Amino acid sequence: GAFSVPLFSNSGKLKPMPGITHYPACLARARPNGQTDTAQPGETGTGSRDTPARRRPVALTIAGSDSGGGSGIQADLKTFAALGVHGASAIAALTAQNPRRVLAVECTTAKMLRQQIEAVFQELHPAAVKTGMLLSAQNVRAVANFLKNQRRPPWVVDPVTVSTSGARLLAPAAILVMKERLLP
Repeated sequence: GAFSVPLFSNSGKLKPMPGITHYPACLARARPNGQTDTAQPGETGTGSRDTPARRRPVALTIAGSDSGGGSGIQADLKTFAALGVHGASAIAALTAQNPRRVLAVECTTAKMLRQQIEAVFQELHPAAVKTGMLLSAQNVRAVANFLKNQRRPPWVVDPVTVSTSGARLLAPAAILVMKERLLP
């Protein structure tokens, strides 16, 4: 289920995150005092190890890197941190972009993308997975193949196809693969 997540402002008073009111329950856990946990995965806020049920959850984002910091992996990791979740990432593509335009896009190989995902799953055991810009049909297949062979956690597919400035961020051949392999 989903729930509202309050955040604390610098004054210590509850302040909702603008524009976002609900998050999947698997992505956030609050400590009994109402604050979000800032510990590393597997730790409580005090730095000591605790039972698995009290560990800070991990969310994996599989997406493109935005050099401007306003979208992609960078935005996902900021959101995860605001929710008290340890964010892990697998980078599917690199972009050279700023708020006005995308200057260049370069795809990560499907092999490298799969290796990043495997590394995260081997040690961090994500409670949830989110995909964003995958760019190529090969990357879509790599993600779909990996997730179908795992005890898959809940996932969110954000089918990023075009940037806000109009740059294509999903190859035409990848659209059909995404519809067939990642979308319900």
